[in-house]
Amino acid sequence: MAQQATSGWQGQFNLPRSCCSCHGKWLQKQPLPGGPLTIINRKPPFENIGHYYRAKFNKLRSLLINMTMNSNKYCVEKTSVISSSPEQIFKVLADVIHWNQWTKSVLDISFVEHDTLKVGAKIKVLQAKLPPAIWTITEISENKSLTWEKRSFGLRMIANHTIQESNEGAFVKLQIIYQRFMARFFYKLSSVLTNKYMTMEITGLKQKCEKG
Repeated sequence: MAQQATSGWQGQFNLPRSCCSCHGKWLQKQPLPGGPLTIINRKPPFENIGHYYRAKFNKLRSLLINMTMNSNKYCVEKTSVISSSPEQIFKVLADVIHWNQWTKSVLDISFVEHDTLKVGAKIKVLQAKLPPAIWTITEISENKSLTWEKRSFGLRMIANHTIQESNEGAFVKLQIIYQRFMARFFYKLSSVLTNKYMTMEITGLKQKCEKG
């Protein structure tokens, strides 16, 4: 019979879709191997192909937003109590072109285009095992904090240097924060080396400031 599949047939035969008015569902007739034609349910197609891509785009956008909002968990942090005044510690941090004199993590550091320490200034940093990086100063709070950042495709890295006065001198915290949708990838790739370099920085800063 025309509606009966032969016993040796292994493929599928698709007939045009039909609409079942009693259930309002899109249906399609397909033969099952060795049996009669069977009606199976199908999801209704998009009325406009633009709806399909819009739905995919909105789903991807929501995913990227969630990854960006939660990306602060990708962070390397070092802290230390330094027996020195916040003013002295900030003075050492602000003298960025001489960082390589007190931390082994930096081979060379300089302002781009003869710039000075100000918001918007760019700093070129050369470190072993890493390509040269250009950081932009985004925030300066006298004797309290210094922040710079760098950006690339899918990644924003923020370097925070904060100083809080304490009974024993000052509490200093250094942070590298990875943000945006590539944060997890670059954190996994570089966090071990970043942790090593930040240990050098906090140790070198403590020694420099306490020696005066």
